[in-house]
Amino acid sequence: MLLCLVWPWRAAAAAVQQQQQQQQQQPAAAAMPAEEDVRWQPLSSDGGRPSTAAAPGSPGARAFASVAVGGGSPAFKSERAFDIAGFKLAGLLQQILSAHIVIKIVALALVGAPVIYAWGCLYAAITGAPVSLGVFKVYTVVLRAPGARVTEETSLPAAMLINAAFLTGVFTFAVVIGIVSEEIKSKLSAVRRGNIPLATTDHLLVCNWNRQAPLLLRQMATNGHGDSKQLGRNIVVLADRDKDQLDADVARQLNGSGLGFVTRRGAPHSAKDLETVAAAHARTVILLHPDHDPAAEVHKTATLLGLQSSRNHPSTTLRRQRVILQNPEVPASMRSSAADQANHTLAGVVQRSLPASANIKLVEVNGHRNMARLIAQSAVQPGVSTILGQIAQSAPGAPDFHLMDVAALASSSLEQGLTFQEARRKLSNAVVCGFISHADRSTHLNPPDLQQLSRYDKLIVLSHSRTPQLAPGGSTATGLDVAALQRRLQAAQPPAPAPKSVVVVGWSGPLGDLMAGLTDFAAPGSEVFIVGSERPPDFPEEVDDVWQVEGRSVRHIQGDILDREAYERAGVASAHAIILGSLQAEDLKDADARMLTSLLMVQDIVNAAHAAPGSGSGITRRPPHVVACVQFPETVQTASHILTELARTRVTAELLQPGELVSGMLLQVAHEPALAAALSELIDSCKGAELYLRRPERYGLGSSTAHSWAEVSELARLREETALGFIAYDGRLVLVPDSASSMHYGRDTRVVVLSEC
Repeated sequence: MLLCLVWPWRAAAAAVQQQQQQQQQQPAAAAMPAEEDVRWQPLSSDGGRPSTAAAPGSPGARAFASVAVGGGSPAFKSERAFDIAGFKLAGLLQQILSAHIVIKIVALALVGAPVIYAWGCLYAAITGAPVSLGVFKVYTVVLRAPGARVTEETSLPAAMLINAAFLTGVFTFAVVIGIVSEEIKSKLSAVRRGNIPLATTDHLLVCNWNRQAPLLLRQMATNGHGDSKQLGRNIVVLADRDKDQLDADVARQLNGSGLGFVTRRGAPHSAKDLETVAAAHARTVILLHPDHDPAAEVHKTATLLGLQSSRNHPSTTLRRQRVILQNPEVPASMRSSAADQANHTLAGVVQRSLPASANIKLVEVNGHRNMARLIAQSAVQPGVSTILGQIAQSAPGAPDFHLMDVAALASSSLEQGLTFQEARRKLSNAVVCGFISHADRSTHLNPPDLQQLSRYDKLIVLSHSRTPQLAPGGSTATGLDVAALQRRLQAAQPPAPAPKSVVVVGWSGPLGDLMAGLTDFAAPGSEVFIVGSERPPDFPEEVDDVWQVEGRSVRHIQGDILDREAYERAGVASAHAIILGSLQAEDLKDADARMLTSLLMVQDIVNAAHAAPGSGSGITRRPPHVVACVQFPETVQTASHILTELARTRVTAELLQPGELVSGMLLQVAHEPALAAALSELIDSCKGAELYLRRPERYGLGSSTAHSWAEVSELARLREETALGFIAYDGRLVLVPDSASSMHYGRDTRVVVLSEC
């Protein structure tokens, strides 16, 4: 009805405007009026009424109050008034249509009620019925109420009036339907596009999107490191990406997990966007380091400050919020001491400024800055990256780190607690790796056995269960002759480590971190061959052939990844280990493609060199161990196809996924923030305790006699190491075996231990 009333005014205004435009386009001569139609009205000298005595050419004759053009001036004024009225009504209509739906309905009622009343009075005058009956009759027809009839009128004027009311009702109904449907459509579009603020609490908020984000969500879907719903009732992702693409990526990773999720497009460093995702009410916040953002640290700082300021209301500080901050990858030349990092890192600065009332627990997780060291260690000690991957990613059947109160193991009568040796011997199906001091919150991995523990300290336990079992008799050392074990250890003669031959293919960027790892783990006399089309940037220019690095020789072999002759000159077929890929590639998809190409070349060369027995040719040494850097999880399937379906000679391989390790650390720290320092020491830091693979001869173990795991654990502790498990002769990895289990430790078996660097 409102449209029906305003539309004629709007159409008339448009017609007048069109007519004026046509007049302006006519020639100037045709537009000028005739001389007799122009009346000049000069002003009097006192500014009053027009003076008729002013002489031509006088100053008064040159000042005019108005100009009247032609005899059509009144019509022009009426058309202009009509035009202004139409535009005003059109503007009012635009304001009403852009207002809230309640205002639209009220405006429609205010316009329709007088019209219905007027038509009702007219109907009563025509038919002689009471006014109330006439108004009700028109009301039912206009609104198309059930029971209203249009064809029962006997007189022509009444029938015409009722039919006009009916047609008006059709348009009115269409307007109402249009208003309501448009409002519903706008709301659904806002929900779909992420424009509506979320009204949710106790959720898990993931800020930013990078290479680890899909892997992090995938591990959440498998409930890695615990029930993901403990981190939040549902998952909310805030990232500055296309909303549809973000929804598709999140849904793909969480498919079949039963976890609910909501996404919003926005910048986490914007306070408005943080308010949109109810950041102040989140139970856990994971702040990822954005890829390819030169101002990433500035944006993360603004995000942390926004989270802090949003929790000023008492209703938000009642619940404690965990904020997990991912630090970027730091080059080796930029690393500093732990104390200096605590003073200058982003989290350190923000943590010192956090008031106690904010009730925020801020934890840092470092990036994959030392993955090159892990690659080097895996090349020399095959299986290390697999062990870390299973622990960090919480693979099926793999143990997990947990925290356990010392008071749960100590007797209630003890006030000073107990020693680390006493604590580690009390659990039969778990390995006590260290403890977190209650006094200074410091983390200690692989501490001395005589270390005194407070009842308020927490043990770092690696186990398959959150509730480890107590050892029978109160100690796993029951029945063991520790003195005899000490004598056996003194009589043990472990073989000296043999030099290794390592081939590196496709490594881009500096060799500093990789060579530092190889010099730490490879024995003196080892050889490293770098296959590449260009010399590494840190390869000395004055060196022509061999670069000596702390007793290890490094050679550069000129050749591309498709140059088979370069592979053969590097001795791929007879090498102990081959490293494929790089950590510093800019194009990740291209990096995986180059790695797969190199892997295919290596497998083909190994197939040809290691001929079948009895052929009279070939190499009798064990095939090389391959360590490959994989950027995308989907690439693992293709690499496995090369290593199985296309292999006539099987090579052992570790497909290292740096993103999986980092995402596993993030998720595990989100579940238990106190483990951040321990995981960082194991995976990120080159200082402190690390994983090592030891030969059985180091502990006086032989294959002729079966040895219990409790015995192996005690022998390792006598070497100031912590035994975590073993790799059997057939490559089977066993972590945290039961203390009573026994097996034969042959020369091909390796004991997994935690030891100082």
